[in-house]
Amino acid sequence: MRTLALLGGTAAFLALFFAAVLLAAGCATADEPDAPAADNEAARNMAALQRIYGAFSTGDTAAIDSVIAPDAVDHQALPGAQGTTNEQLKQFVGMFRAAFPDLRVTVDHQFAAADHVVAVITLRGTHQGDFMGIAPTGRTIEVSGIDVVRFENGMAVEHWGVTNDLEMMQQLGVVPMPGAPPGGAPADTARAGA
Repeated sequence: MRTLALLGGTAAFLALFFAAVLLAAGCATADEPDAPAADNEAARNMAALQRIYGAFSTGDTAAIDSVIAPDAVDHQALPGAQGTTNEQLKQFVGMFRAAFPDLRVTVDHQFAAADHVVAVITLRGTHQGDFMGIAPTGRTIEVSGIDVVRFENGMAVEHWGVTNDLEMMQQLGVVPMPGAPPGGAPADTARAGA
């Protein structure tokens, strides 16, 4: 049952990817009269999103309140988090950093269209602490994700996101890799034998 729930994340990931492509088609160009103002706003919004990713990479959550509106809506459920969007995100960052103390978020692609920023990211870290009931494995993860964030006046007010949870669970050895022998061979072993 857990595998089916994780596979649903893949469908959501693809839906967000195509939404990002459609959003990119609406990006302002230099030929448009409002392009310089739009470019400044886009740059400011992209920098704000980078500060949020910085909280994951450093564990310093102080920037969260400065770039996310207090009444922001997050459409991506954060497991184990309670309270406002900002409080939930701070709790989630703390939980993730406790499990993966060397966690780094890399922005692979990022663009802005109107008041939205879309980012394709990679999370990398070593599983050294409890993570949602999974004991430390010492394994490294490299997980992809997509975030779509809507901004108003330089503050994030709405977020949609998908992280490839199935990929992460396979890398942690919780879910067997495709083609792995019964008994759940570790992800790195399953890849090496392929």
